[in-house]
Amino acid sequence: MSETKIQWSCLIKGLYIPLGVLSVLDLIMLWGWRSSSELSSLQMSATRLLLYGFIVTELLQWICSGKFWSYIRSNFLELFFAFFALALIVLERFFAAEIESVWHPAHMGTVLLVYMSVAMFAGLGVFFLRSVLPHLSLLSRKLSPERLFIAGFLFLICLGTLLLKLPNATTVGITWIDAFFTATSAVCVTGLTVVDTATQFTPFGHLVLLILMQVGGLGIMTLTYVIAVVLSREMSMREQIILSDYLNEDNYSRIRSLLRQIVFTVFLFELLGAVGLFCSLPATSGSFFERLFLSIFHSVSAFCNAGFSVYPNGLSTPDVATNMPLQGVVMVLIIVGGLGFFVLRELGLHFRQMFSRNHVRLRWTLHTRLVLWTSLLLTVGGAFLIQMSDFFAGNQLSLLQALFQSISARTAGFNTVDIASLAHGSVIVLIMLMFIGGSPGGTAGGIKTTVAAVAVLNLGNYLRGREHVQLFNRRLSSENSRRAFSVITLSLAAAFSVWFLLALTHPALNALDLFFETISAFSTVGLTRNLTPELNPFGRCLIILTMFVGRIGILYFATAVFSSSDSREILCAKEHIQLG
Repeated sequence: MSETKIQWSCLIKGLYIPLGVLSVLDLIMLWGWRSSSELSSLQMSATRLLLYGFIVTELLQWICSGKFWSYIRSNFLELFFAFFALALIVLERFFAAEIESVWHPAHMGTVLLVYMSVAMFAGLGVFFLRSVLPHLSLLSRKLSPERLFIAGFLFLICLGTLLLKLPNATTVGITWIDAFFTATSAVCVTGLTVVDTATQFTPFGHLVLLILMQVGGLGIMTLTYVIAVVLSREMSMREQIILSDYLNEDNYSRIRSLLRQIVFTVFLFELLGAVGLFCSLPATSGSFFERLFLSIFHSVSAFCNAGFSVYPNGLSTPDVATNMPLQGVVMVLIIVGGLGFFVLRELGLHFRQMFSRNHVRLRWTLHTRLVLWTSLLLTVGGAFLIQMSDFFAGNQLSLLQALFQSISARTAGFNTVDIASLAHGSVIVLIMLMFIGGSPGGTAGGIKTTVAAVAVLNLGNYLRGREHVQLFNRRLSSENSRRAFSVITLSLAAAFSVWFLLALTHPALNALDLFFETISAFSTVGLTRNLTPELNPFGRCLIILTMFVGRIGILYFATAVFSSSDSREILCAKEHIQLG
């Protein structure tokens, strides 16, 4: 390529950034504000102009390369997105008459908006490939894995706050602190709300919450690199190290396949859950599209353990609380999402082996055994204790309701009964279940089932005078014991600090309710004893920080904040102290 062509190519590449920024702003204007027909027509014209800008820029880039066929092979997806956007613009007028003949005229503006938004997303696909991915790769080289992970979540929360603050996202408007609180709760898959999700947010606001829950549940790093892998972009060794640290995978060569499996598993279960929920919804729940959105929203919310619902009283709404098939699907989604991907993968391998001709017996890993047994014990034991506590308090709580709350407390946040009406014994059981949470590698929060199990086993071994923890004919490493102790110590310290500050700044509120709220936020559960809207601005900011730290992981967060480049350790003389 000649020097002139290189200069032109660099100049053309510089056009992608302003085009991308203007396109994002254009989409926000289209969806976020209620515009008059004249202004909407002007905005659509601007959208078409921006799309033509993407198409022309990509064609000029192609021409300046001078190598037409090799350029197509190496930039196939960019060209595909560009020509797809062009096809949508050209075919728009041909489809307009067909759409108008089958769609109600009152909704024609919405149809055109969706149509042009699809075309705009095709143009933004080119922008993502040309400008965003290269800068993400550069950023990953400058930040530690922990700080990159935290930065990704902060960016997503800030973006969600801006989208929820748009006039078209709410019915009567929302304050900045409430938008920030709701965005944090959605990204951190918590489910705590300071406004009524069902009535305060419009369908566009519900769509924003759905996207925030999905991206927050998957993890923005995972999603970003999955897109890169799907688009056949090579990852640097630094990026593979970052992802291996995030996914707890030691084999770097398996990162790409692991990312594909994670996303496939997530969307498969969410799809199956949406189908199950759709079939369980009565026809009186609304139109076909309304029931479809209800099913998708609650499937994502349940699998990601988010706890958001678009029903006025959540799943405790009378028609929903008595719908046993719907509750069954939700419980299965919560359990599957909370088990963790690595357990699901192993369960899938064993299930596939059952129908394979090659009858090779696979050995269950210690991690999967520990997760399954601990989860079963907590679910059944929690349901029994909840029902027994309410029985002695004179409350009539069915076995299904107790089982649902036992499952939901780790850490989905749905409720089919009023949590404020439960007996104090049940509240204490829920606090314990929330604090433990789900399993590693899943969408649930808490200290994790494996940490709780290792702590109990380590305590039992110490009382019996044994040095090593052994389980299922396997011996746990001392690193597991130290890590479990660190997680529990840091979690208790953080939870009691937040509880103290809430009690200090909310003297009129019940202390048990405040502790319940603290653990619910820290473990990203979302259950509340109707306390969240009563918090003052300081309390809401404190809960926001607690949800964020809980979603990142207390040990991961502490490592990012306090880690030092100098890890040298000087060993001093050893001396014993008296303990207990």
